Amino acid sequence: MKGLGCASRGGERAEIVGVCGAFLVGRETAGRYTCGMNLGAFDTLRAARQLQEAGIEREHAEAIAHVAGLRGEDHASKRDLSALEARLTAKIDTVAAELDIKVERGKNILLRSILASSFAIIVTLVGGIVAILSAG
Repeated sequence: MKGLGCASRGGERAEIVGVCGAFLVGRETAGRYTCGMNLGAFDTLRAARQLQEAGIEREHAEAIAHVAGLRGEDHASKRDLSALEARLTAKIDTVAAELDIKVERGKNILLRSILASSFAIIVTLVGGIVAILSAG
C-alpha cells in the first residue's frame, strides 16, 4: 500500500497510510497501523499478513486490512446511542400523553352518544306508553 506521507508523533516518525474518520492512520515502528479514534487497537499489519498466508496477494491483503482498520467511521458511539435513546424516550412520552388525551376525548364523546341515545329511547318508550294509556 502506498503511504500518504510521514508524520512525527512524540519524536517518532510514522508513515501515514490512510485516514480513519478525521484522524490520520500511521504505521508506527512496531509495524502496527493506529487510528486516533478510541475503537481499540486493530493490527492491520497482522491482518494483512494473515490474508497473505491465506493466499491473497500482498497489495490486496494490505488494502483489505486498511479498509478493515477504518471500522467505526459510520458506527454510533455509546454517547450517540444514549442521546438517541433520550430523544426517543422524550418523543414516546409526548406521543403517549397526546394519545391519553385523545382516548379521554373519545371516551367522553362515546359516553355522550350513549346517554343521548338512551334518553331518546326512554322518551320514545314513555311516549308509546302514554299513547297506549290514552287510547285505552
